Amino acid sequence: MILEHEHRVNLHPGGSFLFVIVRQKFWIIGARPIFLKDAKVRKPRISKGYICLFVCMVTSAIHLELVTDLTTETFLAAFRRFISLRGKCSKIYSDNGTNFIAAKRSLSEMQELLSSQRHKDIVTSTLADDGIHIQAMLQGFWKKWHQEYLTTLQQRPKWTNSTPNLSIGDVVLVKESSTPPASWHIARVMETYPGEDNLVRAVKLKTSTGEMTRPITKIAVLPSSETVFQGGPGCS
Repeated sequence: MILEHEHRVNLHPGGSFLFVIVRQKFWIIGARPIFLKDAKVRKPRISKGYICLFVCMVTSAIHLELVTDLTTETFLAAFRRFISLRGKCSKIYSDNGTNFIAAKRSLSEMQELLSSQRHKDIVTSTLADDGIHIQAMLQGFWKKWHQEYLTTLQQRPKWTNSTPNLSIGDVVLVKESSTPPASWHIARVMETYPGEDNLVRAVKLKTSTGEMTRPITKIAVLPSSETVFQGGPGCS
């Protein structure tokens, strides 16, 4: 509480200057080191810990990561945790600590390794020999074949070929999605309803059970032959 109070009153000074101000009146034991317990046991081993501070230079937002030592590996682990939560940074500026310099060198070497064509070829060849990401290649090939090639084989003649308009007296089958085609009712066209383009969009039908109006997408035209249609009950 004392540190927080002095920090606010003195307009957020740096760490060293804040301790100079506080120690004029108080001597806080253990104010600067952070100690970590290795396990939740009766007598755990206590080791020194540190805080890795990330500051956004655009919004002044602060992100804290607890680290166990000042090694490059520990910083890289903290950095990976940071970007997993906050996203990747376009630029990073450090205070030139030795672990930061070594981490930059490690990241640069890692980036150079991953971007090299030789590395990609060796990894791809090794994984392929063990049968590994092959499944991903197979799925990628199937997706490309399904989306790019298969669709070119599907014919859609109803959008390119013109068909004669339905006329009064035509014999049709009334499509029903809940019944098989063999159970569809036979009907005769009593009236037609063309659109503004003079193409028939709907028709009035007469069946053995009564009359109905259906769009042309819900009927199937039968050949106009007396040998095919013998005039069912109610359709004369």
